[in-house]
Amino acid sequence: MTRPWNSVAEFREEDGGLQPYVWVNGALQRVAWAPLGGSQVEFLDCEELLVLFQGARGATGKTECLHVDFMRMGEGLGPEHRGLFVKPTYPELEDPKAIGHRLIPKIYPGATYNDTKSEWTFPAGWTLSYRPFGEDPMEWNRFHGRNVTWVGIDELANYRSLRQMQLLLSILRSSNPKVRLHMRCTTNTWGPNRDNILAYFHLSPAPAPMYGPLITGDDGPPRRVITGSIWENYPLLMVQPDYISQLCQATKDQPEKMRAWLYGEWSVPPNMFFSNVDWGSVTIPEFMVPTPGRIRLGLDHGITAPSAAVFCWVSKGEDVQFMDGTWRPTVKGDIYVVGEYYGAVRPGVGDGAMPAEIGRRLHAICDKHGWNSRILSAAGNYADTSIFNPSTNDYSASTAKDLERAGCVFEPANKARVLGATQMLKMLLAAKPPDDRPREEPALFITERCTNFLRTLPNMQRADDDPDDVSTEGDDHLYDALRFFLMREQTPAARIGRIDQIYSGRRQTPRLTI
Repeated sequence: MTRPWNSVAEFREEDGGLQPYVWVNGALQRVAWAPLGGSQVEFLDCEELLVLFQGARGATGKTECLHVDFMRMGEGLGPEHRGLFVKPTYPELEDPKAIGHRLIPKIYPGATYNDTKSEWTFPAGWTLSYRPFGEDPMEWNRFHGRNVTWVGIDELANYRSLRQMQLLLSILRSSNPKVRLHMRCTTNTWGPNRDNILAYFHLSPAPAPMYGPLITGDDGPPRRVITGSIWENYPLLMVQPDYISQLCQATKDQPEKMRAWLYGEWSVPPNMFFSNVDWGSVTIPEFMVPTPGRIRLGLDHGITAPSAAVFCWVSKGEDVQFMDGTWRPTVKGDIYVVGEYYGAVRPGVGDGAMPAEIGRRLHAICDKHGWNSRILSAAGNYADTSIFNPSTNDYSASTAKDLERAGCVFEPANKARVLGATQMLKMLLAAKPPDDRPREEPALFITERCTNFLRTLPNMQRADDDPDDVSTEGDDHLYDALRFFLMREQTPAARIGRIDQIYSGRRQTPRLTI
């Protein structure tokens, strides 16, 4: 194996199977293994500490690529290169072990396998061990204190959290400067760990690019997502030409799972309120807001729960220009969520920020994007009515007053739940009109920078006691913030055309109006 990779040029039926051929010095040459062009090449060329290889069921031999990544990282190293391949249980390791037995002897004929230890030993002294690592906290005792240079986690979505991945990162270490540490994970786009993966790897239900952006700047290590497609795996489709129809048959009663298995979408699970929304149409690139003075906010305040705000721009029919220079027409009344604030220590858990700090953060978002912070005190910002109630500790103060002192002024929202949910669903569905006709109805769009919103909104479940409403059990804080904004035309203030003041008392500065 060499780098850069020579991807497969063609397969030939030889020796009872499909054998890969690559171009070497202008001639086709048979090799033991070579990556398929596309996501396999991109995955094996990644140098980040943590890489997630995701895709549809059966897409591009993800488990095979884990083995190859371990082997290519051992080049030039000896016994210090130690790999650990994990899945939740021993039975689940049978398929990866079978792939290893088929692949490793072809590439390294001198490698030997110890069935008792479930471990490969390579000619240079590397070792690759297969171990189960499940949800039981006591299982960590088998790994704590070990040093490994490579970790592979197959089917990350089958776990219930990212705890196992984060624990294994702590034993990925070496004092040898020649060693490059790798953690490599694979996943299909369906499973109990779905929401945690979406949050940590900055994914959304919209189709992901094959080569995802570098993720930095938070508590995790530098990481990247590679996305494969089942249509790249032409050896599988050559041998099983009806494989796709088999997947369709297996999921015919579960359209969400069909989209996940077939197209690699992080599809919304059953019972989700927005299951019919085309998130690929709703999610759009960032753009220069033509008139940022028309941006307004919806706010859902929380302390133990996250505080959340959405920055919304309402179109009057102008064209907008994306960062790549392309233009897009809009329909009058379109609403674009162009920014978000999500105050949380982790998904669903608030960071306890007080109103003054929330105000500072909202001002910082305006400064970051070059928006005039006067929008924070303009007429047309709406928040949960609960913030207007006096504090239990100070009967003369309220959260709304504290926010006002921080330069953020809100009006009480109309909290009609079913009406708000219906309005949001209607506008989301309008993002993709039937039969691909030109849009005529105002729609709701969300820019890619709103990662928390794109993570949480598709996951809103239907309420058990009212299928026309959204459940309050999930992470619904950004949803509520947008709902408050969408209901702005149904608020008492809007109906009577009231124009508030920024401050009461000594300062009587008129508030901006749209």
